[in-house]
Amino acid sequence: MLPMPMVALLDIFPVEIIEAVLSALVEDDNNLEALKACSLTCHALLSHCRKHIFGTITIRPPFSTGFICASPIRLFGQLIRNSPEIATYVRHLRLGLQIEDFSYEELPDVLGQLTQLRGLFIWFCSGYTVLDWKHMPVRFWPIRSSLLRLLLSPTVTSLKLHNIVNFPISTLMQSTSLKELHIEKLTIEDEHDMSSPLPLTPVQLKTLDIGLRANKVALRMLKMHHINGSSVFDLESLKKLHMSIEVSGDMADTVLLCGLASNLSDIHLKVLNGVKLSKLSTIIGPSVKYLELAIWVYSHKRDPFSGICEELTGNNGLETLSLCLRIDTDAEYDIGDEWGHLDRVLVQPVRSALKHFSLKVVLYSYGQSNKMLLERIKGLPQTHFSSIASKCSVRFTFLVEEIMHPSVHDFV
Repeated sequence: MLPMPMVALLDIFPVEIIEAVLSALVEDDNNLEALKACSLTCHALLSHCRKHIFGTITIRPPFSTGFICASPIRLFGQLIRNSPEIATYVRHLRLGLQIEDFSYEELPDVLGQLTQLRGLFIWFCSGYTVLDWKHMPVRFWPIRSSLLRLLLSPTVTSLKLHNIVNFPISTLMQSTSLKELHIEKLTIEDEHDMSSPLPLTPVQLKTLDIGLRANKVALRMLKMHHINGSSVFDLESLKKLHMSIEVSGDMADTVLLCGLASNLSDIHLKVLNGVKLSKLSTIIGPSVKYLELAIWVYSHKRDPFSGICEELTGNNGLETLSLCLRIDTDAEYDIGDEWGHLDRVLVQPVRSALKHFSLKVVLYSYGQSNKMLLERIKGLPQTHFSSIASKCSVRFTFLVEEIMHPSVHDFV
């Protein structure tokens, strides 16, 4: 019996079923090898597969290997020129730029064909330098203009800017379609004409992600008003806030930012350098149901939880608490009583709203596995979290991961 032609298969099964199968392949195969194989089976499947294969395009400069290789951004341009229909499948573009990419004269035409873009990530990655958006050489202006047109597209709802200085705030004020904004190592242009014609419709963000060295910029942006006194950003719509806490002043900025948004439901904090989360309790308002903390632990002499035990003793409506501790220290790390203290805090009567507590511990080892510490960490649910682990009303999930790094001697 001959195999059934694929065209007949598409006639038998609804398109929704085929899409569900292809989506499952995407989830199980990060490299999309199975999906690429499906796209070659017959022409009828090609468009369905291309939607996933080209849905997200990441362009990053090649690592310096000593060999001359083609520029990724030029290869992408060549792909679009040879198969212009592919541009309609691109939904998310992650564009890593180097200074030499601005000499690619055909880039504005290539970017102009991305008419269905929903997410745009622009980051400048030329060593330790940053991209000065305002003071670009004149020969770079066509590409700068094409990038501005792209991010102002009404289809773009997610924008990420990284490693850029003097970015025009007026551009963000015009991006009224934005729902997600991610900024890191960004400064905005100091001089802007607030009297220039700009849409008075506020930007209604649902998610704001503030990375390293961007807190002050975010505060300035969120406090801005149009010439008629209306707010540029409608903070009533903001539901999710991501912040990076690198120095003690960052926590104070976080408190201010949370005070501007009264309807936050999800707060995600990345904590570095052992910064204590002072006044964390003040940002967990009645609307906050989800709190996620990713804490980097570099010393066994400091509280691994950055003081959250004291901050969680009061009453709040948290339903989910997710902790990820990344322990990057030596073999002498000691699991102290702070772990047990957190267990006692979480089972207090005022934590009655808590439904899920997640704890993930990532241990970084160098040269060889730290087996003794790893075994102690794996035993935490029995030795230090027995109360929360046995509480029927709370789902407790626990995960341990060890990441091996080569020792210094491996490079000698």
